[in-house]
Amino acid sequence: MPTVFFQRGVKEGYFRSDVDYELISRLGEGMTQNAIARQLYFQYEPQYIFRNIIFLFLRGFCTQKGLEYIDNTLIENK
Repeated sequence: MPTVFFQRGVKEGYFRSDVDYELISRLGEGMTQNAIARQLYFQYEPQYIFRNIIFLFLRGFCTQKGLEYIDNTLIENK
């Protein structure tokens, strides 16, 4: 079952409704576990990892509204 985060994103028009968010959750968890297992936090700041992995991952299932929100957030938080 998709998390509340994904359900809300779809409802508010930020995320596509034709995506399997249970699978997306598992893939995201796998990426996080991989980053931890490889101890990437010694090589990169956690914020940098988040920005380069999670935001790019999120962009894949965003609607145009979601893409604009992410892009604006990245610009504001450079």
